[in-house]
Amino acid sequence: MSSKQRKKSPPVERQKLQASIDIFDQSIVATRYAHDGQLMARSLVTPEDIVKMIGDMRDQAIQWYKPSPGVVVFGTDANGQQRCLLIRPAKRTTIKIEVGNKTQRLTIRMPNLLAELVGDGETGSPLWKKVAAVYCFAGSGGAKNLTNKTRLYVPPLPNIYATGNICMGSVSVKHWAKLPPAEAFEKAFIETPFTDHILSAPLKKSGRGAKYRNILDALKRTGGNVPLTELVKLRTFGELLKGKVKK
Repeated sequence: MSSKQRKKSPPVERQKLQASIDIFDQSIVATRYAHDGQLMARSLVTPEDIVKMIGDMRDQAIQWYKPSPGVVVFGTDANGQQRCLLIRPAKRTTIKIEVGNKTQRLTIRMPNLLAELVGDGETGSPLWKKVAAVYCFAGSGGAKNLTNKTRLYVPPLPNIYATGNICMGSVSVKHWAKLPPAEAFEKAFIETPFTDHILSAPLKKSGRGAKYRNILDALKRTGGNVPLTELVKLRTFGELLKGKVKK
């Protein structure tokens, strides 16, 4: 049979990827793609959600979470709460501190921060309930400096315990519950006034005989640039993930 007599095969129509599912130890993550194949949204889902999604891809029963700037991990803990770890890159930052009845403004060289937000996702999308903890780490490149071996420290700020957990005082996160995680953290933590409570916990040594009396003294005497070597050393980022967030 000559080549002219051979029938041409019909062109193969390529299927378009609409969604994919990744199953981890204790979480299921569904990813949805746009018509051109670009990532559109990513969501934590339940087995029931998957059944609905497969039953009808056009059904909008699933609430998809859009990828958010600064977020490095989004997962669930053993209690089913949604936990988000996000990075605030190192930069000069002006904070407010209430000492007595006066409010002071202090500009500091804020290191890279790693914040942990806790949310309730029963309504279909996270509603932030609290800022659970804040850590800091070395470098000036934000996420570029964060690996599983990166050592975390207590940030050079008031209102933070020696574990990295924070005291929110009377600040209510519900005012910013629906904001993207990075914005919620900025409003609820960075922009709200700090107080003159828990001043010694961030320093590896404070009080009599120490280099600095407390963290406010350290900030003022270093021009707002407290070396990480003077701060309490915590576990690594990888150890934090194993202990708190299931990717």
